[in-house]
Amino acid sequence: CNVDSEDGIWSNDAYDANKWIESLVYLADQYSSNKFVIGMDLRNEIHDVKASGRFITWGESQDIDNDWKFATEEASAAIYEKNPDWLIIVSGMCFSFDLRSMVDNHPQLRQVNKLVWTT
Repeated sequence: CNVDSEDGIWSNDAYDANKWIESLVYLADQYSSNKFVIGMDLRNEIHDVKASGRFITWGESQDIDNDWKFATEEASAAIYEKNPDWLIIVSGMCFSFDLRSMVDNHPQLRQVNKLVWTT
């Protein structure tokens, strides 16, 4: 956990947001028939990357690389194509500690009753 690390970002120079979603879809497909797998945590410990000046937003744009809400919506839609019954687990921002911006602005999921917050 380091504010200068890109480990808290779902897209970076090593892999873009589309590759991240492809990876999630691959896992959803691999485990779709496993009754012991009930959902997917989209990304762990989301945080800004201060060294590169990258700041994560929630519901402020449709920039899949910087807006965690939009990225969550895009990823969950792709996952639901493989498994519409799965829970979608969404990490709070600021190393998963901050859910304040998310409380009144939930992601638009096909199945809103399948949303789980994690901190």
